[in-house]
Amino acid sequence: MHLINRPGAPFLGAAEASMGPTAGALANAIFDATGQRPRDMPFAGEGLRKRIDA
Repeated sequence: MHLINRPGAPFLGAAEASMGPTAGALANAIFDATGQRPRDMPFAGEGLRKRIDA
């Protein structure tokens, strides 16, 4: 990552573009590891543990 000093230019954000594909990438990783496709978020906690143990 490179931070560029641009005084007066609008703020363009950092990482917003990666948020959309992240859920799909995590779901694919869970599917590859368990053979089960998660359909409900969040992919964490008891819901994920139950899916992995099933």
